[in-house]
Amino acid sequence: MAMLTTFPANNIILIVYGVAYALATIALQILIWAMALIFVNSSFAYLFSSTNQQIVVAKVMGTIALLNVILNLLLIPDYTYIRASIATLLSDILTLVVMISISSKTKFRIRKPLLKDSIRILSASILMIIIITLLRDFSIILIVLVSVLFYLILLLVLKVIDKEDIAMLKV
Repeated sequence: MAMLTTFPANNIILIVYGVAYALATIALQILIWAMALIFVNSSFAYLFSSTNQQIVVAKVMGTIALLNVILNLLLIPDYTYIRASIATLLSDILTLVVMISISSKTKFRIRKPLLKDSIRILSASILMIIIITLLRDFSIILIVLVSVLFYLILLLVLKVIDKEDIAMLKV
């Protein structure tokens, strides 16, 4: 979703909010990546919470929240919403790094199959960016439809999605 939003962000802003908000494009391009990281980070938070390690989540989130407040106090006065967006993204990146680091010291460390799938997903995403770039002069609806379909086909071809995954979708 982040890749699908980053490149046509200007068109999205213009369609949804109009020309008056065109300058918000860069904030969208930054914050959509923060949203992607929040999705991943929440998986770690649920993992630690479900294994009775809520204190880990509380400590990490509390520390990162404090860091985010400090970054915002430093960056917003001179650079407004763009630097606030960057501060948010940096906080989410740091959260991910810390969560991966902590989980790597437990039985819940990231294993090779997940890394292989992640590389395949990243490859499919990069190829989707190429499609989005090639279609940039077309309607945003066409860009979204074609790129999402292309991405799903790539996930099947690269065997990120298998028969078991498809069977779960049918239920």
